Formats: sequence, C-alpha cells, structure tokens
Amino acid sequence: MKTRQILFAAAVAAIALSFTSCLKDQADKFDEPSSARMQAYLENVRDILEYVTDEGWVMDYYPGSAYAGISVALKFTSQEVTAVSEKDPFTEETSTFKLTTDDGPVLSFDTYNKIIHEYATPSSTKYQAKGGDFEFDILKVSEEEIVLRGKRSRNYCFLHPLDESIEDYLLAVKDMESSISVAAVSTEIDGVEYEGYLDSATRTFSYGEKGTPDDNLINKRYVITPTGLRFAGEFSLGEEVFSEWVYDASAEEFVDEMSGTVFEKVIPKGWVSYDDYLGSWTLNYDGGHFDVKLTVAEQGNSFYLEGISRGAYKALLTYNGGRGRLGWIRQGVGASGTKEIALCPWDSAAGYYTWAEGVGMYGYVEDETVTPLVVKWADNGVWRQSSDYTVNSWLCMILDPNNSDNNDGASGNYLFANGSYQLPGPITFVKK
Repeated sequence: MKTRQILFAAAVAAIALSFTSCLKDQADKFDEPSSARMQAYLENVRDILEYVTDEGWVMDYYPGSAYAGISVALKFTSQEVTAVSEKDPFTEETSTFKLTTDDGPVLSFDTYNKIIHEYATPSSTKYQAKGGDFEFDILKVSEEEIVLRGKRSRNYCFLHPLDESIEDYLLAVKDMESSISVAAVSTEIDGVEYEGYLDSATRTFSYGEKGTPDDNLINKRYVITPTGLRFAGEFSLGEEVFSEWVYDASAEEFVDEMSGTVFEKVIPKGWVSYDDYLGSWTLNYDGGHFDVKLTVAEQGNSFYLEGISRGAYKALLTYNGGRGRLGWIRQGVGASGTKEIALCPWDSAAGYYTWAEGVGMYGYVEDETVTPLVVKWADNGVWRQSSDYTVNSWLCMILDPNNSDNNDGASGNYLFANGSYQLPGPITFVKK
C-alpha cells in the first residue's frame, strides 16, 4: 500500500504555512485562501476514511485512565459512521459524523451513537462521564494510521485500517483476550533487566528496570488485538522501541513484532490468583470489623465486595493480574434524585476526601505462602499526583454535582455495615 500522509501543526496559522497533501497528487497552491486549503484537506481525510479500506477501521479508543482501552470498529460513508464495540461484536450503531475546524481539523461524531458516546456522555449520577470524547483533533493521517486526540480528555486514539470483516476482527480480539495467561513479564536489553506488569482491568502496562519501586514505574496503555497487544504509541526500554507485541500461547511469552525481543512470563512475589481471592473475609478497620465476601463480577478482572453496606449495594473491586492484587477506586453505588451516592476515598488523618475518578487504593499480600491470607490496603498514588493527601479510608457520600458544599454523608441502607457513612483505616482483609 502506497503511503499517503498528511502532517500538520495544531494551529490554523501553522497549517496555512505548511500544509502538504499527496492524496490527489496536487501541488500546494499557496495563492488559495487558508480556508480553501483546509476544506481540501478535510475532503482528503474524508476520502481516506471512506475509500482506503472496504472493511472499515478499528479505533484504539482510550477514555479516562480509570477505564480500559477498547477496540471500536468504524465503517464510514460520506456522512455516516457505523460503530461496533469489542464488548458486543454483533451489535452496531449508526450515526452521523462531520469533519470541521476548531483551531485545526476535527473529527466529530456529532449525533448520538451509544457505542461512541458511552464514555463521553455525562448523566445525573455520573456527571464527569467516563473521561471519553466524541470530538477529536486530527493530528496525523495516512492510509496506515490516523492519530486523534480527544478535545476534552487530551488522550490519544489511533485508527488502523481493517483487512478482515469487523465481526471477524472483534471476535478474534475476544479470543486473544481469553487466551493470554501472562500478566507479568521480564526481558534483558543490553545487560539491563526490565520487568513489567499487565493490568487487564485497566489495560495498563507498568514497567521499569527490575527492582523499580511501584511509584516510579512508567504506565503505558494498550488494547488487545487478534495477535496480541498494541500500545498507545511507542515506548522504549534502553535503545529498543516497542509498539506492538505478538502473543505466543504455547511458550507463554510476548514477542515484539519489529525487534523480535522476547518478554518472558514471571510470577511476582506476593502474587495471588483471581480464584484464591474468591470467598469469605473479615474486613478490619479502625474501630471494629465485619464479614464480607468476594464474588465474581467479571471472571479474571473484577469482584463484587458483598457485605460492605447495609444492603443497598455491593462495591466493585478490580483484579490486577500482573501483580496479583486488588484495586478499590472511587465509584458510584446509587442515586438520590439528581445526586450521586458514591464511595469516596478519604484521608482520615488529614480530614479530606475526594470524588475524583481513578483515586483509591490497591490491596496486596506480602507473603502468599502464609495462611490465612492477609490483604493490606495502600494508596494507589492517583490522588497524590494533584495533592498532598493519602487514601487510607472511605466515605459513602451523597454528592451534589452543582454545589460541593451540599455534599452529605449517606444514610439508611447506604451506610457501611458498621452503621456509619465512615470506614476509617487502616483497612485489612483476612481470609476465612
């Protein structure tokens, strides 16, 4: 396939000075107004979207960091787009799209499409939505890849042309996801050992030199492909640069597609399997304890924490297969009119709490060989990126999206099992 690429700067003024188009083998016409050149550029983008592939495109879509990257297949006509998510390869949604300008070229899914707008549309109980976008700055266009950036989230998304049907591609993605049994990997490059951990719940690869503390690991998001993993842009280890891995199920290892570097499976200390977390536990907190149970929410990825409340809800915990750990982040658990009832991370020592997405704790086992298993909880570091506070406790709060001064502690069946809207730490789980 002959590459026909369009590169441009973000500002319209820069585009006017350095606009290049090879799509129709036209010479630059700098005597034309910038608006005319932009319109010609957008028409070229439309041609690429509609005509480069008969099968459509797959978008590596990255919403807010608390949510996993996902594959969304897109089929464009001149005015409409049909979307299919890997979550349900048999259901499609058709809506309109437009190519416009806003300090640069923009791809906008301008009428509601359930699949595309799922992560971007706020609700009365989720007024921050899920950190997604339906309007994207167009950063780079070629027949091989289109690079977008969400106008609100500033997250990058990537479109790749399909050479097989949408259904076949997405079913192969689901097959690959279920076949991957490797969650932690190691490799050696130029005499330096590197380790990395794949969190399937958030589809995040955390990596660094062997022995790097958790807080210093670098995070790279990824999606599942029919052959393995594709990352949200390139990353490097030493002098090697990586972007896509092929999974070898028989050897239980990943192989980088370009360099051939092998990433071997490892089992970290303190690693606990998903199944070993299932069952009854005693939840200890500052001032008491009560019984809880971990049951299956999504096999291999998440648990329901039953018994945490007086009966109105179950909490959701994620499973980080790479580290064999639990995750417990801010989450909505109900509604009161237009207000959201949410479990909010709390620094009980400082007296502050937050309702920001992604903030929470991770649960870890220091020694998986000791019985009964003991899970300790620690701050996951997200809150510390913007404050000096540390998550050590939880509050169940009624949140007013219009006025945070009206936030109140929950009541009734939304209280924790201890009869309070407060669950002060330190918190531990002990397996029964």
